[in-house]
Amino acid sequence: MEWSVENNLVCPTTGTAFALTSGAENLKFILWYKGDYFLRTGSVISPEDSGVLANGKKRNIKILHVFPYSNALWASFHNRIDCPGNGVVTINHCARQQQCVFTLCPYGARTVTG
Repeated sequence: MEWSVENNLVCPTTGTAFALTSGAENLKFILWYKGDYFLRTGSVISPEDSGVLANGKKRNIKILHVFPYSNALWASFHNRIDCPGNGVVTINHCARQQQCVFTLCPYGARTVTG
């Protein structure tokens, strides 16, 4: 089974991420996962017995939970998870990396130094 990532969020306090995915017959799920690979909009993932393939390559991704999709649940995650990169097309600098547990920003932002 393949899922296409339609949207994503990262949680800087837990080091986890959420991916809104769509599969066969437009069946949607929200994947809560952790790993050293960030699923971006447009990524295609395939769960396999040996792990998770993302865009055809095995990646270090651990799926923590799969939620059935609802607008209310996705909105709740979006409203409660505070990351400057969530919901924007690009982010170049982040003033909040001191509070972030990610070693490298999943969105590619650099730390703002003052």
